[in-house]
Amino acid sequence: MKKIFISALIIISIITLVGCSNKKEELKVYKQGEKAIVKNKNGTDMYSLTINSVKKVNDFKYKEDFNNPQEIIEVTYTYDNLNKKDKNLYIHSQDLTVLDSKNSVADASSMFSKGKPKDLTKGANCTVNAYYGLKNKSDEVKILFESDQYGQKVEFEIPIKEDSIS
Repeated sequence: MKKIFISALIIISIITLVGCSNKKEELKVYKQGEKAIVKNKNGTDMYSLTINSVKKVNDFKYKEDFNNPQEIIEVTYTYDNLNKKDKNLYIHSQDLTVLDSKNSVADASSMFSKGKPKDLTKGANCTVNAYYGLKNKSDEVKILFESDQYGQKVEFEIPIKEDSIS
């Protein structure tokens, strides 16, 4: 009887441990203007990323960068080097994955007609205007960023505003 009780206890413990380790970590979804902080393994804030705005644009002069887009959007983002000393910080528009309303990946342009990314030393920040060609007309986009160095993923959901200049 004792062996059955101990065996049952071991099986229940294993099931509990396996069940806990299979739970997916919930990814916080950031909104427009919210600052996402990327931390190192010790929990120190290393840098931040904020999506300031997303808007449709009709006047982007490098439309040939895209493969037949349904819409072109301008994503304005800011990154801050909070504590990264080992290398300069640089977040290019191609480091962001933009998904339209049907989860199709947008084409990123390597051209910047306004603010462009720059290498930042500790304490500096940069605002970038990046352009993406959406495969589908959308009212909102998902923007994903992954820090390979610190093993973190950041997700934003941002509504698309109409371009006020046509």
